[in-house]
Amino acid sequence: MKTLPEYRGGIILSNFSLGSFLRNEDLKSLSGEFFINGRGFRSPDIFSDINGEISLLEFRDYNYRNIFFDGILHTNYFKGKSKIRDPNLQVDFSGEIDFSKHLPKINFTADILEADLLKLNILLRDSIAKLSGLIEMNFEGNNWSNFYGTVGAYYMNLQTHKKAYHFDKILFNSQISGREKHLSFVSDFMNINLEGQVDIPNLFNSVESYLSPHFPIFNECDGSDQDFNFNIKLFNSSIVKEFMSFGLDFGDESYISGNFNNIGVDALEINLESPSLRWNEWFLTNIKLNSLANSQSWDLNYQGSNVFYGDKLLTENIEYDQVGSFGDLQNIFSWYSADSLKSSGVIKTHTSINNGQLDLQFEPSYFYFSDSFSSKLFSFRRPSSPNQ
Repeated sequence: MKTLPEYRGGIILSNFSLGSFLRNEDLKSLSGEFFINGRGFRSPDIFSDINGEISLLEFRDYNYRNIFFDGILHTNYFKGKSKIRDPNLQVDFSGEIDFSKHLPKINFTADILEADLLKLNILLRDSIAKLSGLIEMNFEGNNWSNFYGTVGAYYMNLQTHKKAYHFDKILFNSQISGREKHLSFVSDFMNINLEGQVDIPNLFNSVESYLSPHFPIFNECDGSDQDFNFNIKLFNSSIVKEFMSFGLDFGDESYISGNFNNIGVDALEINLESPSLRWNEWFLTNIKLNSLANSQSWDLNYQGSNVFYGDKLLTENIEYDQVGSFGDLQNIFSWYSADSLKSSGVIKTHTSINNGQLDLQFEPSYFYFSDSFSSKLFSFRRPSSPNQ
């Protein structure tokens, strides 16, 4: 019977420059005690118990303290548990990593008792940011292209200076069948589904590259092959506005759908329906937007009920149409208002976008105003010569 070498030992580190060793600028110094007790030095004979305490770990300008861990290291396999009792982070962690297959398989659970995201330098946009909840990961893969499984956050509580948020479930799921993927994000505030050939890391570059010939203010950049359908539904728009939408506040029950194909039968189609949209002082109601772009043209239609600026109603029953390609666009804007100051109109323009410049020329148009005492009709057309 083969006798395996056995070993036991420990190491004590004090202000070890971990960041320099790993060439990671976010990591700085490490202090702690580490112990190992095992047998075997070569695969598949390695079997070791590893435990220790990290008294100090400097990461992103914060000194984490009181990190305890205990685990088993086998050939291509690790299973362990850890707890953090830092003054600003209390977490109980358990999990396992299996490298024995073609793709690594990872399962772990993190019970976040409390995390002060502000003091940890994770979330700096508010004066208060405290988080608690349960995180579970069960997936295999080592990059986005082969990621398969689920990542979930449950019973999450986030306390900010302005408001307290509670989420029962935030779940991301990825399924793969051949070259097809089904990605879903399910939560209390928003659901997202993408199905087809989708490359998430290069998605925005692909959209920008696809639209840049029609709208030259977009940068030409390297994209990747995309061919998928998508839909997004909002349930609680205030949360989306707070964390994701860069000042845009869509109404609850907004729905976005479409498809993107930059290979084969190319098209980028986006359909939006929303009861309202607020941006700064602007407020729009009953929005319907349909956009269809392909290699030859870009058509867009917008319809809405009202446009407010502050508390003032500017106009009603709006429709906007755009037809064109390669930075050469025909635009029609029309409206009808039936309030005390009745008005209607159709404004037509020709827009050219080239080399970062926008040239706007008016086509024959009209608009009409009427109140209880008088009415006026205005019309105008593009001058036929520079002297007019």
